[in-house]
Amino acid sequence: MTTESDPQASTAFERAKAYYLRLKTWEQVVFPLIVLFFVGGMAVVLFGGGDSPDEPDLGRARVICEEMVSQRLKNPSTADFSYPDVQNSSRIAGTLTGENQLGGKQTLNYSCALSAGTVTDVTVTPR
Repeated sequence: MTTESDPQASTAFERAKAYYLRLKTWEQVVFPLIVLFFVGGMAVVLFGGGDSPDEPDLGRARVICEEMVSQRLKNPSTADFSYPDVQNSSRIAGTLTGENQLGGKQTLNYSCALSAGTVTDVTVTPR
């Protein structure tokens, strides 16, 4: 900020503006592009560049796991799955409640083994 008592003082913005105006025309184009690419690159590094094709789709694997577990139940339509306790690239595990063959509530543990995002084994045990 300039003041009447100190006409030589200026803000960083004013100094940058004066420097920018002294640049040649091609520098006035290239400098903002370099800044734009730098900021864009940092955004990709910080926020990610999207899903990697090598990473398994755990959401899809979870749905398939729950379908396979339901097929092993006496009353699959009554199954109420909780959010999985474990959900990683090798296993999905959690609990569910449902009705047994007599109509009573039953809590069960389930576990699905995964390989490359595909369910390879399903285990359902009483809690």
